[in-house]
Amino acid sequence: MIVAVYVKTNGSPEKAIEEMSLPSGWEVRSFIDTAKLFTARVTGVPTSKFDDSNLMNAYLGPEWSYIREERFVRGGEVDRKPVTYYLSPKTILSKMYELGREIHSNFWVNALLNEYDPRTSNWIVFMMYPNEFAAVKDLKADTIFYELSSAKGMLDSIKSQFDVIVKSQQEFEKTLLEKIGK
Repeated sequence: MIVAVYVKTNGSPEKAIEEMSLPSGWEVRSFIDTAKLFTARVTGVPTSKFDDSNLMNAYLGPEWSYIREERFVRGGEVDRKPVTYYLSPKTILSKMYELGREIHSNFWVNALLNEYDPRTSNWIVFMMYPNEFAAVKDLKADTIFYELSSAKGMLDSIKSQFDVIVKSQQEFEKTLLEKIGK
């Protein structure tokens, strides 16, 4: 079973269920999970550290730097100079996510749902984009729109298509727990 959640927030959507006690057998997933896992494998930074902004913005070692010749125009003259670029885990994650979406608009959706087994999987999936919403609706998932912030959100235009719309933490927790059968 999948219960798909969109948390309209300026922060981490996962914080909405941090304090909740979920029944045994339920996993919290998101469509960027696979990109995070790949980035963790490549960089050696554990996914558990991805919330640490200092670590995610820190430059990786010299093995992750590269030199590219850049052109600088000054007074009609073109100078070519080597410029060293240093990568951070956040940059690699961002580029990895972009690369997947360039290959196919549902690249990360397909990557995550490839792991889903409807006979044994019980997931709470956090969504960010309309294609993610469409994918979970195709799987007959229950959907919750949690409007924590009044800022414009990616899924505002399809808000009416969600099964439930909630505006408070208490209402969100109650609805989520009802959906997952606790």
